Order: sequence, then C-alpha cells, then structure tokens
Amino acid sequence: MKRHLQHTPKIMVSALLVLVMIFSCFSCAEAKTKIKSKSVTLNASKATLFVGNIITLSATMKPANSTDTLRWYSSDETVATVNKYGVVTGLSEGEAIITVKTSSKKTAVCEITVEKALSSADIQQMIANNTMSKEDVLQLILQQGSATQTDAGPVTLMKSQNLPMLISDPSKTGIIGSITSMTVTKRPMTSSYLVNSEYHFLPYRYEVIMTSTVNIITDAQKSTHYIELNLGAPNVTAKIDQSRELLSSVYTGNTFTEIVVFYSAYNIDEFFVESAKWVSK
Repeated sequence: MKRHLQHTPKIMVSALLVLVMIFSCFSCAEAKTKIKSKSVTLNASKATLFVGNIITLSATMKPANSTDTLRWYSSDETVATVNKYGVVTGLSEGEAIITVKTSSKKTAVCEITVEKALSSADIQQMIANNTMSKEDVLQLILQQGSATQTDAGPVTLMKSQNLPMLISDPSKTGIIGSITSMTVTKRPMTSSYLVNSEYHFLPYRYEVIMTSTVNIITDAQKSTHYIELNLGAPNVTAKIDQSRELLSSVYTGNTFTEIVVFYSAYNIDEFFVESAKWVSK
C-alpha cells in the first residue's frame, strides 16, 4: 500500500509533462499557421460624402488566406472618423486620409472629402432652373438630406381628377379597359438603380399599384401588352417619371393589376395621371 502511494506523485508529474508537451505542440502548430499579408488594397482611393453621411470601405489582403488583423485610422477625426469595420462618418467640411494597416505593417489609404449638405432652397433652385446634371443628382442621393424618412408615405391623387379613367389605344390594339384604382407611395432612395447598364441616382422612388377592368382583350394580348403611365404633379413643371421600371403586370379574368416604380428628383405629395395608354412590351 505504501509502495503504491510513493509512486503516485511520479505518475502525476509524468501526466503534467505530457500535457505540457501537448500544449506546446498545439502552440507550435498554431504559430506555424499564421500567414502574413503581402499587400492590402481598398475598394476606393477617393470618396466624397456630405456632413452626417457614411460610407463603408472594404479592405482586401493578399494572400487571401492571410491571418493578419486590420486597424483603421483617420488623419483628422474632426472631419471624418472610421470604426473598426471601415465605416467612415463625415463630421465637418474638409479633407481627411483614411488608412488601413495590417498587423504585418502593410497599408492602403483613401482620400475623403466631406462637403456641406445642400440646403432645400439650393435643391429647389436646381430643379426650377432645370440645371440638374448627373453629378447634381448624385449629390442629392448621397446627401440623403433631400430625401429623409419623413418624406415617405402616400401620394394623393389631385381632387380635380377622378377614377375610373378610360385607357387610350393609340396603336389601335382593340383593347378596351378603364382604371379602377391606383395607389402611389413615395420612398426616399438610399441607393442607385441600374438601367441599360448605366447607374442612375435620383432621390425619390414612387411605387404605383394600379388595377383596371379590361372588358375586351385577347389571350395573346395579355402576354404582350401593359398600360404605360405618365404621372405629373401640380407643383412641378416636368413629369415626375424621369425613369420607370415595370415590376409586374398580371391579368386575373377581367382584372388587370400593374406595379410600376418611377425614379425622380422631385419630392411631390400630389399627382395626376397625365396619360395612360396600351403599349406592347
């Protein structure tokens, strides 16, 4: 019995030594798996944003399986700050350099310019003068101040116009129908949209759901024709539908439901149907 007890400490010491060796092996293996970065790049070398807006910079390290960590820095935190995820916030007018640095001391930079937001008066003047270039519209969508969430909501039909309305047939399709209901919802845009391989930037999106009763139409025409809407607003001189996108057109018996969105620079609360006609897709 005594002999057994005398050997017990030796057994425990041996077990501890084995554990230490195993831990050391794991540590060595973990150290061997560290892969240093050879370079790092950002998704943008220059960017412009307005006071109060944010952009997200993303960093790509090479090799792709690098185990390095990233640190972000701003050369002037009174102008723009950056968090550990690369999210840059514009604080005041000026310029700042955003730098990302890997734990292997590789760096990449992005030049940030922060501009003062356009005032509502500036925007209305641009629209009234019809001087909005693509860059101007880009500013509107970047600013986000011209299209706030408080602008979202229903847009009403002018009191002087009543539904239902007959749909014109300039192409002489023979289709006969009339609009029975229409709802328009305004939503501020938060991103660009793509049309014909080009990106467009307009601050307002108008979603239109329209239903019609179609008395005369053939089955062939149901798959090839829809209603092309043109919307206007009493407080602007131009059409609000500067760009359109047909999302859905469905026939159920004699009922036709169409969903279309318009993208526009105009912020309107009241609309009228300028025209509605049958066209082929």
